[in-house]
Amino acid sequence: MAYDDVPASEAIDLVLTLPRGSLYVGAVTPYGRWDDAAEQRAQIVDEIERLIMLYATGSTEGSRVVERPWMAEERRRVAERTRRAVRTLNETKWRDVDHG
Repeated sequence: MAYDDVPASEAIDLVLTLPRGSLYVGAVTPYGRWDDAAEQRAQIVDEIERLIMLYATGSTEGSRVVERPWMAEERRRVAERTRRAVRTLNETKWRDVDHG
């Protein structure tokens, strides 16, 4: 299909419906290369980890999970928000308040 064969809006719709794992999605989002097969493998490993923890401790709490790409992205966002908040607090001029 050539771009001249379809209206721009239709070409955009086609691009936006590309599946995870496609070259385009992998290029525009950090977790785009993470396809459905990778997610299924990670879920299997997660279940095995939960079973191991359950048999070892009687609980699944604290069992390890496979690191998904978006988990790292979320941690980076949280870390950046925390750095900004700490910087703002450190740069703020504080004054004593009389409680009396």
